[in-house]
Amino acid sequence: MIEVSSLYLELIYQQMLKDIRSCAIINCDETTLQCLEERANGRTSSSYAWLVMSNQYEEKQLAIYYYDATREHQVLSKIIGHDYHIPEPTGKPDVFHMPADKYSMR
Repeated sequence: MIEVSSLYLELIYQQMLKDIRSCAIINCDETTLQCLEERANGRTSSSYAWLVMSNQYEEKQLAIYYYDATREHQVLSKIIGHDYHIPEPTGKPDVFHMPADKYSMR
């Protein structure tokens, strides 16, 4: 049953990723998450749930949740692809420097 669901849901997930990557502005955030299965296996460190959303003015309203063991900046490349411009951190929390001709993303 899970294999069949995965087969069909993977197609939907890939389309959602394609749609979110076409957005002019993408809103992103992560929060800590401790999974019960990880705790049962003795892992005490937290993992992260990432939320990637389209902007409120986009035609297609999307929200994608992504689970990862880290909150590294590179996780965004995994989610939205390597060809989407990700700004460099400025050293200030949640503030990114970006040239004026690019879109901002947090």
